[in-house]
Amino acid sequence: PGCEIEEFDLLVIGGGAGTKIAGVASKSGLRVALCEKSKLGGTCLNRGCIPSKMLIHASEVAEAVRTSEKYEIRSEYQGVNFESLVDWVCTEIDGTSDSIGRMYATRDTISVFTEPARFVGERVVQSGDHLLTAPKIFIAAGARPVIPPMEGLEGTPYWTSDEALRNKVQPKRLGVFGGGYIGCELAGFFGGLGTEIIQWARSGLLRFED
Repeated sequence: PGCEIEEFDLLVIGGGAGTKIAGVASKSGLRVALCEKSKLGGTCLNRGCIPSKMLIHASEVAEAVRTSEKYEIRSEYQGVNFESLVDWVCTEIDGTSDSIGRMYATRDTISVFTEPARFVGERVVQSGDHLLTAPKIFIAAGARPVIPPMEGLEGTPYWTSDEALRNKVQPKRLGVFGGGYIGCELAGFFGGLGTEIIQWARSGLLRFED
């Protein structure tokens, strides 16, 4: 590309954990470039830890209502407005993500670039029409779901955790492949709200956890 290279003190690729580096550096007076092609806040805020825990808590409340009689509390579980629940969680998460961008917009020491970042030279990163460079570059690109090479999966509708946490229609039955913490969290959330769960694991559930 023939555009002029913009120079910064620090360049961060990834707006999840990378915001911790970018935020502290910009508050210290360093000129920071932050590249994030999706929503600020990364996996944990937008499609991981935070939405999953909010949804799991709702599932735990439903379970507490269903089993309250063992504590001599009379109650009746009448179901969940699943769409409203997911809408509420998404609204909270999206609002938090947007607030990060608004905060950065008030600082003249940080510039956010929203196109995918790629290296085009030594210490030179392209994001859209911008060429960026800095003496220190941090790659904090985060995690993505891995699709296993399963026979018959291609052409079959399926979710990863990304889609499952923003789905607004509660399935009657759900198959979960995997016995790690993500699979167990999703099975617990949907199952706690009444979805029939079938879960497959190669060697038991949570075998790498305490």
